[in-house]
Amino acid sequence: MVIRRLCRRGTTLQIVGEELCEALDLRSGQTVLDVAGGNGNISLAAARRWCDVVCSDYVPALLERARERATAERLDIDFREADAEALPFRTAASTWWSRPSA
Repeated sequence: MVIRRLCRRGTTLQIVGEELCEALDLRSGQTVLDVAGGNGNISLAAARRWCDVVCSDYVPALLERARERATAERLDIDFREADAEALPFRTAASTWWSRPSA
């Protein structure tokens, strides 16, 4: 319930994304997979901390908005259209996920 109410306010969500990354103590070089990333608030916050970020969502328009925001801030984020129930990522020995091979 609380999360749904916060989703209606982009500014509030942006702050929540920053606070979440702070609470997780994200550091430069860490790998972040943002599932159902929407307009990218959490992905952007993680990328600002120099993390290696992949943002996935099944709504192309939301990913495009997130991509525009990342470009405006010159942040390097890999955006992938994907359903949270069928993610196209495979597990790897060194990490709990890895980018799909090209």
